Amino acid sequence: MFGLYIKMLGRSLMKRTKYSHLQLRNFCRNASTPSSTTKLYKLSVENNSAYNYLKSSPEYIETFFDPTLLNSAETWKNLKPVIIEFRDFALRKAELELDFNIELVNSIISQKSTFTEEDVRMLLYLTTLPAQLPHPHAPNFEQIWKLLDDECSHRAHSWTYNYYFAMGEFWYLNRLHSYSLFHWQLIKKMFRKCDKLTKTEFIRFMFHLNLVRQIPKSINTYELEHCLSQHIDSLVAEELAITAMAFFKTETPIRESILLTKMIEKVITKAAELDPIFIAALAKTGRLSGRAKTGAILYSFQEAFIPQVDRLSLPACIHLAIIGTRTQVLHESLVLTVLKKVEENLSKTRIKEIERLLLILTMFDINCDSFCYKVIEDLKTAERNTEIEIFGRSLPAILYYMSLRLIFPYDLINKAFDKEFMLKHYGKNTQRYQRELACLDYSIELECPDYEGNRLNPKTRKSVVKFNLLWLWPESKEKVSAYEHAVRTVSHYVREIVGGKEFIHTCNILPQFLSAEIVFFLDKNKRPVKVPESFCKIENFELKPIPTELMSGGVSAHAVYVCGHNAIVRNRERTILGQVKVQKRQLEKLGYEVHLVFPDQISSLPNEPQEKRKARDEFFRNIVFDLFPPGPSCNEFL
Repeated sequence: MFGLYIKMLGRSLMKRTKYSHLQLRNFCRNASTPSSTTKLYKLSVENNSAYNYLKSSPEYIETFFDPTLLNSAETWKNLKPVIIEFRDFALRKAELELDFNIELVNSIISQKSTFTEEDVRMLLYLTTLPAQLPHPHAPNFEQIWKLLDDECSHRAHSWTYNYYFAMGEFWYLNRLHSYSLFHWQLIKKMFRKCDKLTKTEFIRFMFHLNLVRQIPKSINTYELEHCLSQHIDSLVAEELAITAMAFFKTETPIRESILLTKMIEKVITKAAELDPIFIAALAKTGRLSGRAKTGAILYSFQEAFIPQVDRLSLPACIHLAIIGTRTQVLHESLVLTVLKKVEENLSKTRIKEIERLLLILTMFDINCDSFCYKVIEDLKTAERNTEIEIFGRSLPAILYYMSLRLIFPYDLINKAFDKEFMLKHYGKNTQRYQRELACLDYSIELECPDYEGNRLNPKTRKSVVKFNLLWLWPESKEKVSAYEHAVRTVSHYVREIVGGKEFIHTCNILPQFLSAEIVFFLDKNKRPVKVPESFCKIENFELKPIPTELMSGGVSAHAVYVCGHNAIVRNRERTILGQVKVQKRQLEKLGYEVHLVFPDQISSLPNEPQEKRKARDEFFRNIVFDLFPPGPSCNEFL
């Protein structure tokens, strides 16, 4: 209900004000983070690196106002007295305290109709000078910046692109770019003219797009790729990094693999000198845009930065390492190098970075048990407790990744499932709950019989599982995903072998995982047993243990697990990911014999009836089984 309330309230605000382009996002963010207190944070380190590069590059000098002109006596002598008064006040204060200067605010507002363009520009410039500003919604300060926002928006139709960008700089420096209607107007204007922008204008546009972190709904994101393709040959590594920031922050993948390849190839040549902030941005975009086709070039990108790990920041190192989570390509030497660096600097590593590192380690089933135990001790320190209070969702995720390694710190699990902790970090809306919470709770149920601490509420777990469940379509539906098509293919083949559809059942035995298994039962003489109707009626979102009546009768239960392409390590021969190993382990814990089927085996299944009979005979002779004939290598990568 809390999430629904936020959405409804956000929509009502958007209906009542012209500042609706980002208001819902800002409202939701301010409702749950410290940014809604009285002061704004400092400029983002990431954004500031890009800004400093642009500001210091001669090629971009025309897109900024000359600082000497802004501060010259000639510029100031023609301004209105109220602007001069505001300047004197702003320069006196380290923090702009307009709440105590109502007369000055009222004077500015009363004279706004007489402001020249120079007055507006210099007044906006003055808002960038104090080291700290009030919150954007502080009453008097809000009147000032909205006045300036209106003036910029109304006057902008006659401005050149360079003047647009120069004024946009001030909205970045006063930290109001996410609130400014003018700044959003800048984004929309540049999008409309995207294919006509020069290289310099395109990079400046990408810098500002990175600031707002979203794209207008009416815009086709392919416009960005098209414009990038026009300029990519003339862009240097730093400019490509600024472009990458915009793609990542707006959650826009680079879909064209040739374009991504060109970007990475150019960046690799400057690996030894590129700023760690830029390397992290490129790694994030590489992960966002990664596909099977780009696995090789992203592997080369990781390879190029192994010698640079010592000089890179921890976030840059971790973002380099986790590129493989998208492509499912393991660069083991890089991951181990990063792991060593993090272990040596564990106290300096943010909890979110620990979470990301454990993701890649457990995904590829890399032995990291000693690191996990160090993390457990670190999470119990006072410093980490403070961080956990801010980034509470990272704790259950870390504990889930540890559970994949059969490591269960009961005291931390008890804390993560505490009702007050859950309410604080997730609220009452179960749609905000991570799937990892349900996975962790099921792992405790199956693998920790002596655990007696807090657990996920059964109703909440059911809701989380239902929301994230892999739902299988009825066979009457023809257009299904590639994975479901593979499940159907194997299901039909197993059905032929065991003698009919009444002997098999396709379902999610472990509903917390996004996979399906084909279940069948055999008696002591290896003859098929009909699947009990009670087993078939178990809801999709419920755990499916072997029926008691079958277990007592000496019946063996079998689960054929179909490995889709997202279940294997792409640059290893028939190697499953860590999560799939855990599913196999937990299925065996329930009593099932698990048989893995790989993508290359599915493509080599026999189609002729006579060959099916031979396979059936072979199946009954060797139930431990290589049921499926060996096929070509599944190594699609190297």
